[in-house]
Amino acid sequence: MAEYYSAELSQKVKRGMQINATKCYYNGGSVPLGLKLETVETINGPMGKKICKKRFAIDEEKAPIVQKIFEMYANGNTMANIIRYLNEKNLKTSQGNEFNKNSLRKMLLNRKYIGYYSYDNKETKGGIPSIIDDELFFKVGQKLQENKQAPSKGKAIVPFLLTTKLFCGNCNSMMTGYSGTSKTGKLHSYYGCKGTWSEKCTRKGVSKEYIENFVVTNAREMLTNEVIDYIANTVVKLANKEKEKTRIKTLEKDLRRNEKAKNNLFDSIKECGIESVRKTIFNEIAKLEEEHNDIENQIKLEEGNIVNITVPQIKFFLKAIKKGDINNLKYRQTLINVLVYKVYIYDDNVTIVFTTQDRCYGDKVPKLSELESSLLGNQFPPDTKYKIKIV
Repeated sequence: MAEYYSAELSQKVKRGMQINATKCYYNGGSVPLGLKLETVETINGPMGKKICKKRFAIDEEKAPIVQKIFEMYANGNTMANIIRYLNEKNLKTSQGNEFNKNSLRKMLLNRKYIGYYSYDNKETKGGIPSIIDDELFFKVGQKLQENKQAPSKGKAIVPFLLTTKLFCGNCNSMMTGYSGTSKTGKLHSYYGCKGTWSEKCTRKGVSKEYIENFVVTNAREMLTNEVIDYIANTVVKLANKEKEKTRIKTLEKDLRRNEKAKNNLFDSIKECGIESVRKTIFNEIAKLEEEHNDIENQIKLEEGNIVNITVPQIKFFLKAIKKGDINNLKYRQTLINVLVYKVYIYDDNVTIVFTTQDRCYGDKVPKLSELESSLLGNQFPPDTKYKIKIV
């Protein structure tokens, strides 16, 4: 009985938290700087105890601090400068501590600031009032990622389109962008191997203009009608697989269990002649009805978060990319971001690994023999398994 009671209590607590989540009520945990909790509902709990249901609200006094931090980082201030500014102003984190790199980074990545309520790996947009607009938040997120993967990019005078994608085939190191002016005042930009910093590699730098033009041209040529068909069908298949991983099946199973429990209670009413017991059973049925409605609401929320994409939509997107202006900087960056996975520079060739491949090498730089064994020539028919080009 003790084991049964413990299991039942655990299930009720979990169910209560799930119900709270459907209404975006506070379910515990720390409250980020700039937000506070407000009571929106009070209900009667066990033994007549009052239970307050709370939601996140904007802390008008501290929200401007959050906005200031995001704007400073988006405008090019380093983390060290922002931390120094905050601590000099004697401003504290939500825990009352001084700011440091970890607390600041965690804050800049917190999706609660753009209105996302999160519970059980599921997010609800608009469940929390937004302090930061989406454009500023994602701009900051992009800068964080770029600075993490390639600190030198922040020092670059010109945009290096292959940052985080260009690697040295000799020592496996990332190649980063550098710019400088000659005695004549002319600006020169190139990619250099980070392995040369520790003298473990002797690879010379490669011209930025040359390698970027080379990759962009080959990426666009790769977008044949056959490859566009291949990408579109593959992406739709993957999207359909992702739908199967949602919580809908689990919730539907809970719904069937709820229906079965109600039917059993209805059957027991027919056989029971004691009025007090019948009343208790009716109360249990009412609770199951409430649970039924909550589960149905959760299913609707899950269904609303599923994004449906079609093959024609993806084809339209890729064909639009193929027709862009190859001299336009934004177009060149989009082409690289969408189609190029990694680029490796060897002594005798440049190897482009496109995102249309099935095989992923991760952080390991593939050997030339591995790449050659994966090829069916240098063309890209629809039945080619690996979309790799050695040139």
